Amino acid sequence: MSATIIGLSAIAKAASPIIKDIYDGAKGTVQRSLDRWTATGFSKKIARQLSDIDSVRTIWSPEKNVSLRSFYYPSRLRSAEERSTVLESITDLGEGCIVIQGIVGQGKSILLRYLALQEILRKDNRRLPIFLELRKVTKSTPLIASIHKALSAYDVNVDDALFEYLAASGKIVVLLDGFDELETPLVRQATLDLEHLAQKFPELQIIVTSRPNNEVQKLNSFRVLEVAPLHAADYPPFLQALGLEPVKIVDIVHAIQSSPSQVAGLIVTPLMLTLVVFVYQSEKQIPADLPEFFDRLFYTVFTRHDKLKAAFEREHHSGLSERKLQALFEAFCFMSLQLGTSRTLSPAQFNEAFELAQDYLEGSACKESAFRKDITKVACLMLEEGVGDATFLHKSIAEYHAAAFVKSSDDAFAKRFYEEATVSWVHWQECLGFLQSIDPYRFSKYFAINNLRLAISLFEELAACKSGIQLQTMMPSWMSKTYVAYRASPDKAGTFKRSSFGSWQEADNFYARELSDVLSTAAFLTGPEILTESEVSELRAEEMQISAHLNNEIEFAFPKFLDRWGIDKCQRSLADHIYKLKEKLKEAEVHANKLNSRPMIFDRKRKS
Repeated sequence: MSATIIGLSAIAKAASPIIKDIYDGAKGTVQRSLDRWTATGFSKKIARQLSDIDSVRTIWSPEKNVSLRSFYYPSRLRSAEERSTVLESITDLGEGCIVIQGIVGQGKSILLRYLALQEILRKDNRRLPIFLELRKVTKSTPLIASIHKALSAYDVNVDDALFEYLAASGKIVVLLDGFDELETPLVRQATLDLEHLAQKFPELQIIVTSRPNNEVQKLNSFRVLEVAPLHAADYPPFLQALGLEPVKIVDIVHAIQSSPSQVAGLIVTPLMLTLVVFVYQSEKQIPADLPEFFDRLFYTVFTRHDKLKAAFEREHHSGLSERKLQALFEAFCFMSLQLGTSRTLSPAQFNEAFELAQDYLEGSACKESAFRKDITKVACLMLEEGVGDATFLHKSIAEYHAAAFVKSSDDAFAKRFYEEATVSWVHWQECLGFLQSIDPYRFSKYFAINNLRLAISLFEELAACKSGIQLQTMMPSWMSKTYVAYRASPDKAGTFKRSSFGSWQEADNFYARELSDVLSTAAFLTGPEILTESEVSELRAEEMQISAHLNNEIEFAFPKFLDRWGIDKCQRSLADHIYKLKEKLKEAEVHANKLNSRPMIFDRKRKS
């Protein structure tokens, strides 16, 4: 209890100067909107709101909230130049709006919460952090309204005038978690809103977390920084941050290092390392492959409370055996993703996914309420939120178990799924990543081979182009309007620094999506890093198809950019990637041939 009080006091003390600064800088009706901030003890009221950012549930502690500061391990961010920096505060990010990009389980949400707390606690703080989980944005409460709502938690009546004062003054920093968790119909408007805020309020810093390949990464006004993977050297200090004893840390690290398992090779994220510890503590070994690992994880979450009780076996509320309950949960996860639900399911969405799962599976009859109790109260794979809502503890839990459902299905179902996923790969992207590991034969035969051949054909056509203009005519329609952007340099007046590459829509092929990264890399190797205003003027005279962007950014049409500074690096990047795709194709063909040869076992004669 004392630790919580000290934490609140520290936050209140740190918040007092910025509260006073914001109030004193306001005028008229805006200041009157903040009148409650002058009340005695108000800083403690705000401190309680900020302390909620520190309070989280994790895989490690699914049944109660804990302070993220009690287990936080510093993340490293990697820039486009591959420089890696340990991140301790928002100051380490530099100025401007930023996307923090990371794969499943890299701790993006925990990192963003930590940065929000550090911002209010740092000695020279002059900004109030506004933290928002984007999964809570809805059609009725879009992004701007949701930011206002998050700000209103600080006990103010937020209107446009107050928000404009705070945003224009640079006295707030907006931290938006989980762009990839926005429902699809809301993505475009949210993207437009972010671009609008960044352009209208240059002093407002916005930081967004997202998985790769989302619309937010394409915004001109945002720099993209990538969370670096964990390395073996990170294991001991990370496990120490989790509170494990030194002897146990040595045992776990040794088990990982000595394991021939494919699981060991995947321990590059905090989530995966935590799950490995979770299973190891129960099984005293690391399972040999990914399917077995997740099977053991499912068993572990159902028995973790019972290991301390001799001869005790917990009765499932559903009345189903562990195996049938796992199969039902896998079907439930698949149906929920197919329905397009977010990480949080309303009662109606939960019921619909449950009924579809039961219709598909035989021998899984049970009441929805009993299944829900098993998943939320016993396994804690989902959490109950609000009035009847249920949220997956982590998005990857739903995605893996949906993939496991495909793996356990018959060939006819799998073939149909992979055909559907070829068209809607964006929707099933994370599941496909899991299936590549746990269902490699059918993934290769029904999905990878055909899609790889199509992607290779596209890349070869582009690599054969001799000019930027020719390349433009061969570009797929989803990437036909690309440009290279230069932004006014904050370090040296009168110069522009190469900043971004854009813009494109979703690729029509799972493997062709990498084209944007290949051409982006080529663009950043082609042409100068810095341009002066006089050079820009000369380029305009050469009819370089330059468009201005609020006088602080210019965009060069990509084909003209290549024709001006050379297409050779672009051709080389394309050729290098073709080689990588062909290696993937060879691997997929090997897997598929194994699957095709299995029926030949019946042709073998028993030797007499």
